[in-house]
Amino acid sequence: MRQVVRFVSGKRASLLCALVVVVGCSPPQVLQFTPSAELRAMTDGVEDATEKATLQKLQQQIEKEMEDRFGKPAKPIVFGDPKADRSTLEHGAEVYAYRCIQCHGVNGDGKGAVAQYLAPQPRDYTKGIFKFTSTPYGSKPRHSDLVNTLRRGIRGTSMPTFDDLDPADLAAVVDYVIYLSQRGELEQKIVTIAKDDEALPPEAIQGAVDEIAGRWKEAQSQTVMPVTAMPTMTPETVARGRELYFQQVCNKCHGLDGRGGLAGGIDIGVDSWGHKGAAADLTSGMYRGGGRPIDIYRRIYSGINGTPMPGFSQVFAKDPDSIWYLVHYVRDLGERRRRNQPPPKDPMAGITAAANPAGGTLIPAGALPSETDQTKKELDEAARATEPPTLPAPKPAAPKAKMEPKSDAASKEAKTGDGKKDEGKKDEGKKDEGKKDEGKKDEGKKEEGKKEEGKKEEGKKEEGKKEEPEKKSATEEKPKTEEKPAAEEKPKSDEKPAPEGNDKSPS
Repeated sequence: MRQVVRFVSGKRASLLCALVVVVGCSPPQVLQFTPSAELRAMTDGVEDATEKATLQKLQQQIEKEMEDRFGKPAKPIVFGDPKADRSTLEHGAEVYAYRCIQCHGVNGDGKGAVAQYLAPQPRDYTKGIFKFTSTPYGSKPRHSDLVNTLRRGIRGTSMPTFDDLDPADLAAVVDYVIYLSQRGELEQKIVTIAKDDEALPPEAIQGAVDEIAGRWKEAQSQTVMPVTAMPTMTPETVARGRELYFQQVCNKCHGLDGRGGLAGGIDIGVDSWGHKGAAADLTSGMYRGGGRPIDIYRRIYSGINGTPMPGFSQVFAKDPDSIWYLVHYVRDLGERRRRNQPPPKDPMAGITAAANPAGGTLIPAGALPSETDQTKKELDEAARATEPPTLPAPKPAAPKAKMEPKSDAASKEAKTGDGKKDEGKKDEGKKDEGKKDEGKKDEGKKEEGKKEEGKKEEGKKEEGKKEEPEKKSATEEKPKTEEKPAAEEKPKSDEKPAPEGNDKSPS
């Protein structure tokens, strides 16, 4: 140690000494695989001493079997081919220990040192399930699928992008991730064999090895490719995708506005890792499995492994272009925020239950069973509001009675009778008109009489005003000319006497 310090001067010597004090000179800790939770739980709840001893012995045999087939973390053995070159796998172990182990753990079970502080939790490879693949639902991913995941990362999670790694480093660490996944899956299968048989038959273990290795090999030649070429994205294709979104009840998990489980508060249960699931927020534009149209196409076509998201390859087998229309709608939802466009006020405008080819009523996301009837009623009313009003059908006309032909004499009599009836109606009409005229004349006379009486009253009032209240002496008063009463006034030139009686009325 003194020789090292002697050749390092100044601040560098001080820094080196500090590191030696803190870290010490002891060799780094050797990484070790630990038994899985399933392996440790084999003896849980077993009270019989003999049975417990048998299971404990099986636990030890399983640990040895795993080490013989997989080696140690820093010295891995190629799964299914112990004699294969291990240099690439060992290089992958180095990259993993430096860049991945903090989150995903030594076993690859997602239990690294910082995992408890992350949400969502880091992926557990040991179950052999990978979400974002280009292969059919339930299949293993291709090697290139995992390379692409490392290059782009998973947006919206703690999984960063590793595009700064050399292609050789990426390929090597992907090999090591696959190795960890194969190791964990085989351990679970051997535990199941030990529980069922209370033994470890070599042929059963080899059968499990061949099954796992075969599925990984098979997946490298399985790729989901579009059934039809993608049509040009237009407002019409987006609108068609919107209709399909509600017709296939995608809104039940992703919400009416596409905001998914976290924003929409929609509970879809748990995933294969036991974590509470949440449908993707399609409006965020953060597509965890890739944002290219082909990536979204594969999510819709195949579904997403380990989650409630199903595949729709069979649903759209007769209309494969529908998958592209959904892709266009999903991409449009994700681009709205980037275009500073608000979400649609009424996402279901124009969407009616009648448009659903599968039949039934479209149920809004998150509707509880107790709310279903009310929801159905509201949707039916909304559907009727968007339909044109239906006019009532006209009532059928009553059938006309069949007329029998009449004889000439009968027809003449009928005509004569009809003529007499018409003349009688005319006479009655004339009488009615005469009565109406007489009524009008009587009303006119009454009105004229009322007006004449009014004039007489006005004349009397005028005479009263002219007379003085007190009489003056005869010598002082002059003789006055007598005024004619209003009744004796001669009619004016423009007044005509009434047709009947002595009363006069203005025209």
